[in-house]
Amino acid sequence: VGGPGCVLHNVDPSDDDLIRYMYTFQQLGDVAGRACAWVPWTPGRDALLAMGGVVAAISGVLVVAAADHEQVPALLPGGWSYVFPLLYFVYYLVRGYLVTALYVQAKTHSASQAKAERLAGTMGFVAQVGSCGANILLFLVTNVFGR
Repeated sequence: VGGPGCVLHNVDPSDDDLIRYMYTFQQLGDVAGRACAWVPWTPGRDALLAMGGVVAAISGVLVVAAADHEQVPALLPGGWSYVFPLLYFVYYLVRGYLVTALYVQAKTHSASQAKAERLAGTMGFVAQVGSCGANILLFLVTNVFGR
């Protein structure tokens, strides 16, 4: 996801509050999202797809902000850049919930322990490959094509 670098051009370099808030809200969102997965509610397919859509949409916004960081100050003048910590919180809250809920469902709805472990392992592998691909794409967008 875009990272704090996408807003560095919008703040005074001596003011690190924005970046601190971004990292703090990232951690709070991730922990809260994972904790919420244990609420006694089993999300259906539509809810899981909607959460995936929220994660993808916020990711898109952050990638665009990172790729075209010169426009961020014009689009978010002054204190409006503090919308980024909120975006990070929502992103990591939904992502944390989604990841944990999918693993819990894989464990509880599989016919056997071996099948559940195989499904969880496959999910983890696909997530790592997807993360690697997203990082490569983000690098290309921000450092090669974004110049």
